[in-house]
Amino acid sequence: MRVQQTARGSGSNNGLANIMKLIIALVFTATLALLNITARPQPKPVVVHLEEKVSAQASSSQDEKADHDTKRNEDLDKPVFNAKDASTWPKCEAGQIVRADNGKCAKAATPPATASVAPSGAVSGSGVGDCAAEIAKYNWTHSTAIAVARAESGLNPGSLNDNPATGDYSVGCFQVNIYGANAASRPSEAALKNAAVNVAFAHKIYVGNGNSFIGQWGVCRAKVACY
Repeated sequence: MRVQQTARGSGSNNGLANIMKLIIALVFTATLALLNITARPQPKPVVVHLEEKVSAQASSSQDEKADHDTKRNEDLDKPVFNAKDASTWPKCEAGQIVRADNGKCAKAATPPATASVAPSGAVSGSGVGDCAAEIAKYNWTHSTAIAVARAESGLNPGSLNDNPATGDYSVGCFQVNIYGANAASRPSEAALKNAAVNVAFAHKIYVGNGNSFIGQWGVCRAKVACY
C-alpha cells in the first residue's frame, strides 16, 4: 500500500511541474511580443490641410471674379463711341488720329510731298499769323487739323482760291469759303487772311459739324484720312 501511494504522489508533482513550465513559456512569449510592439517605431499621422487648400482656391476664384467684374464694369461705364462727340473718343498717342468708322486709334496720314504748295486754282497773297501755331490752341485732333489745313492751303494764311466755276472764294489756312451767300455769315476776306481768325472760325465749323472735318472740307478722304 505504501508503494502505490508514493507512485501516485510522484505523478501529481510531475503534472504540476509541466503546467508551471507551460505558464512560464506563455508569459515569456507574451513579454517578448510586448517588447517588440513597444520597440517598433509608430507611424507619424499624415495631416492633410484640406480646409487651407479649399480656402486658398476659394480666395483665388473670388479674386478672379472680382477682376472680371471690375473689367466688366469699366467696359459698361465706357461711353459708346460717337464720331461727332469728342468726349467718347479714346486717347491716342502722338501722331495718331481717331478713326470715325470704328473709334480706334490709327496712324495719321502722311501728307503728300506737294502739300506745302498751294492747291490748284489758289493764289498766294499777304496773310498774317502762323496757321500751325493757331491750330495748336484748340481742342481737336491736332495732327488731323494740321493735315487738313496743309492740304487746303499749304498752311499759308494768305492763300486764296477764287474759282466761280466751282463756287469757291476760299481764304486762308482752312480755305474758308465766302462765295455768294456765305459772305453774309462769315468773316471778311481780310479778316480770314489772319491765321487767328481763320483757325478760330474753322474750329467753330468743326464743332458745329459734330467735332468732325468730314463733309465740310473736300480734302477729307480724298487727300486726308479725317478719322
